Amino acid sequence: MEGKKEGGPMATEKTATATEAKGTEKLKEKLKGRLDEARQRLEQAKTDIENLHAEDEAAVRAKAAEIRERIDSQKARAQSVKGQVSGWLREKQEQGESAISSWRQKREIKRLEHRADKAEEYAVNAFVVAMMDADEAEMAVLEAFAARLDADAAYVQ
Repeated sequence: MEGKKEGGPMATEKTATATEAKGTEKLKEKLKGRLDEARQRLEQAKTDIENLHAEDEAAVRAKAAEIRERIDSQKARAQSVKGQVSGWLREKQEQGESAISSWRQKREIKRLEHRADKAEEYAVNAFVVAMMDADEAEMAVLEAFAARLDADAAYVQ
């Protein structure tokens, strides 16, 4: 049975393929979870905005305070995540496609793994940044609504 030695090239390829599949599935699940979380938060924000009424000024201000508190509590994390995102973009630009192509040809697995890990981290962090931006957008909507309530109240007085 030539060519079928244990631990030979065929076994290595199968092991690498199985490892790749596990890594890919793990990434898909992580990103799917982030998408679901973002979708739920956006749906909740949409529902909250649809339920706003002029007579609910206290509720609007309370909701705005709740979101402001959440934004404030995440400021340090937001700066960290945005720094990581910027670092990945800078690193990606520095590497260039020719370097990555060279790594593939030379099968420089450590470099390719590091790049994959960083790209996955970037993808997850991009969702985190987007959700933080969604909080800021929701805050802006609530502040605009509160400002409109103040303006409308001035007409009544």
